[in-house]
Amino acid sequence: MRCAIFDLDGTLVDTSADLIAAANATLAVMGAGVALDPVRDAPTAFAGGRAMLRLGLARAGSPAGEDVIEAQYPRLLDAYEGAIDHHSRPYPGAVAAVEGLA
Repeated sequence: MRCAIFDLDGTLVDTSADLIAAANATLAVMGAGVALDPVRDAPTAFAGGRAMLRLGLARAGSPAGEDVIEAQYPRLLDAYEGAIDHHSRPYPGAVAAVEGLA
């Protein structure tokens, strides 16, 4: 039996835009508005949710302590879970590569 295991998020599928959207939804609830751009801030998305919240709050002029970031992180995860597939797209060649493993 042959087996291949992949981490989908950021490996086969570019999920950065959905991650940024979840962070922006969280930032908006926090009063920071839409502070992150899905193209410009894509590298930050792959640094994780906490990094996106830190950047967004700093950019909005409201830097927050780690206690605030930790308190809001579950909200970001909930937002991401609710809209995990709105903007995510397979990387070029990813589908063909996986199909080639069959």
